[in-house]
Amino acid sequence: MIVLGADTHKRTHALAAVDAGSGTVRGQRSITADEPGHLQALR
Repeated sequence: MIVLGADTHKRTHALAAVDAGSGTVRGQRSITADEPGHLQALR
């Protein structure tokens, strides 16, 4: 199972996908906390 997490801040959000079984980070990204950043996260 892949667990998704977000650390939200006023100007940026940090997103990560982690394998729940092993704890391996599968992907991570930092986006801006605005509409273009949110659209980037959805892609």
